[in-house]
Amino acid sequence: MRYTKTATIVSITALIILAGCGTASGQSTNSQPATINTPQTSVNTGPEPMVALARADLAQKTGKSQSNIRLKSVTEREFPDTSLGCPQLGISYAQVITPGYVIILETGTRRFEYHTDRGSSIVLCEPVAGVPIGVEDVPAST
Repeated sequence: MRYTKTATIVSITALIILAGCGTASGQSTNSQPATINTPQTSVNTGPEPMVALARADLAQKTGKSQSNIRLKSVTEREFPDTSLGCPQLGISYAQVITPGYVIILETGTRRFEYHTDRGSSIVLCEPVAGVPIGVEDVPAST
């Protein structure tokens, strides 16, 4: 009797485990692909979506039209953590290499530096010296 109970429990456990493994061919029975959301999971579509997010953010912060915000440069960068190179006091960040971009935007003679990941995070970086970003004079374009 005891052997039968143990065998039944083992059999039921094995069936439950195997049911979650998919079909005999190794294919999942779910027609939808599995999605794992982690900070590093993103579709690399290039910097354009991140430039658009940075432009929209800068337009909102400065009250300028997006058409008056010029893209000066975009540089790929791997940041040492999820602060994207712009840590804020009192906030902890995941210590994981985070690929992204440094985006420089200009309005008039003011320059703004954004750091982004390759998903949807953007940060307007403040210089280390404490001078607010956007007050640096740059030569006017001709």
